[in-house]
Amino acid sequence: MKKISKKYIVYLSALILIIIIFRLFPVYDTGIINLNEKFLKMSGKHILGTDFLGRDIYSLLLKGGMRTLEVIVIASSFSFVTGIFAGMITGYTDSPLNVIPDFLIDLFMIIPTFILALVITSQFGLTPLNAGLSIGIGSIGGYYNQTKKLVQEIKKKEFVVASRMLGAGNGRIIFRHILPNIVKPVFTSLGNNMSGISLQYASLTFIGLGSDINNPDWGTMLYQYRIYLFDYPMMLLWPSLGIFLIAFVSNRLFDDREINNIKQGTIYD
Repeated sequence: MKKISKKYIVYLSALILIIIIFRLFPVYDTGIINLNEKFLKMSGKHILGTDFLGRDIYSLLLKGGMRTLEVIVIASSFSFVTGIFAGMITGYTDSPLNVIPDFLIDLFMIIPTFILALVITSQFGLTPLNAGLSIGIGSIGGYYNQTKKLVQEIKKKEFVVASRMLGAGNGRIIFRHILPNIVKPVFTSLGNNMSGISLQYASLTFIGLGSDINNPDWGTMLYQYRIYLFDYPMMLLWPSLGIFLIAFVSNRLFDDREINNIKQGTIYD
């Protein structure tokens, strides 16, 4: 039995600590404009200062961060569950009808995820749900192909064949022998995918979608603050740092070296 990696515990503990610390500082209404307080420097009242509209940058970062996390959770959950479920079915059954999901997956993989998300959000609005689902659709193919290939390999292993000969049902074989053996490699892909989702969502908001002042996003902040790069560079630093940290932490939490140190209870490596 392997113990959970100390680094994995440190990352989670640090994340929880950061969230607790962030909640200690005052949060202001991001929809209120106060031109008398624009471009204020960092202080006890405004820990990260204010922007060109007098809005508290710290409050904007928090609200934008929550929207980014919503999109990441929606997109990654939708693509992860859908891709694994469909991949396990087609990989295990070998049915002639499998050409249908194969064709649909190939079709979605041909279309760039960013373009697909851009079309959907421009028509239906850039809410976290719309953005998450549109980005998630484009991410299904990676999980599907990886899961299907793994299932096709594992179902030919001796311990699976022996279980089938002993009378084990398909459900038991899938959940007892196949699923535990595909979790580790697929979770590694999840971390990479979550990092990509955060960058794709920031790109969508940067080009102008979702620039509602009442719903700030990190990408929108970068777009609005870009003209102040040389006069007030710190305004661009904070949302850039937020995007980097989200992508970095997502990748590290599901890093293969860390997941290998977590108890898996699998038979096949």
